[in-house]
Amino acid sequence: MKSTGIVILTVAILISSSLIQALTYPSDCNSSTLRSYASQCGLEVSSGAKHYMVRDGAGRMVTTIPRSVKSNGTCRSIINALNAKCEGGSSSDGENSGNESSGSRSPRRRNSG
Repeated sequence: MKSTGIVILTVAILISSSLIQALTYPSDCNSSTLRSYASQCGLEVSSGAKHYMVRDGAGRMVTTIPRSVKSNGTCRSIINALNAKCEGGSSSDGENSGNESSGSRSPRRRNSG
């Protein structure tokens, strides 16, 4: 009997963790919302001087969250990084879903002439 209860509890936890809704841009550009989402999907959030660091279970950096989040490209990158880690690669808004990197940009090339 006890093993049946453990199996049911484990299944319930797995189902509830997969029901976390993906973040959307720009409505979720709020530091506490982003931190809460990261915690709910099992990521570790730790406080720094001006940012919160978000790490996965292996200690790898996923993203950083500023204490004050603005609705701009930085927020979009944070949302994309968290959604990718928590939802398995979903995009925040459907726009440019395959073209945006999550957090890192290549330097712009200057025109020479």
